[in-house]
Amino acid sequence: MSPPNPPQAGALEPAPAPTAERDSSAARTRRRGAGDTRNRLLEAGRRAFARRGLAGTNLSQHILEPAGIAVGSFYYQFRNKTELLVAILEEDSQDLRSALERVQQPTPGRSVLDIARASYAATFDVVDRHADTMRILIRESAVDDPSVQQFADQEQRNWIETLTRNFQRFAPADHSIEQVALAAELISVLTTGALAHYLGLPGQERPAARERLIDGLLRLTVGGLPALGFDEATLVEVARPLSTIADSDSPAGPRGPAERDPT
Repeated sequence: MSPPNPPQAGALEPAPAPTAERDSSAARTRRRGAGDTRNRLLEAGRRAFARRGLAGTNLSQHILEPAGIAVGSFYYQFRNKTELLVAILEEDSQDLRSALERVQQPTPGRSVLDIARASYAATFDVVDRHADTMRILIRESAVDDPSVQQFADQEQRNWIETLTRNFQRFAPADHSIEQVALAAELISVLTTGALAHYLGLPGQERPAARERLIDGLLRLTVGGLPALGFDEATLVEVARPLSTIADSDSPAGPRGPAERDPT
């Protein structure tokens, strides 16, 4: 039997078979690259949409060029600039929802006013972190694009529903859900207007305006809710924690004034 022919000079050695480890490393690298691309698009989109609006933003000139992203990479992430705008709103709105969930917990030792003040402060904190996104929401509130309008409407409904659940904890027992929801809707509109005014101020004026506006919102809440039939004594009593005012998880629902704990 003749020996196998030796490889000819200059012949290429066969490439080693790919291993699971190499595949996994390559996949991680691709994911990191895609995540970096997405983040750069979101950041450029925030700036562009806040200043020019959806209709006035040119995808190539105002988003892709500042972000340093090729058009093919954009379409790998998003179908169009409207989908990018909705992704921005979804990501930053989640920050607000998470912040409000944290501060609105009815833990022992916290009064209604404690939670109301913390909620207003958390809202301003989120707006400070995502000023461009709030500007987009304000600018695009009446946009004709159905996907943007659907998102904005749903976010507004979610906010009002959250406030309604919280208000039910200290509403009189004879209050209908419609009355409680009206209070939540008015507080939502009032807060949105205050935030729009806040963002319109010069940056150096905002720190002082922030405290003034939060204090004013709190005073209007305390003064306005009794006019809608809420119990003023419950609102202003600081010593009694919210968790003893009403048990929102009780199957019987919120308790009326006569059923509240005496301590």
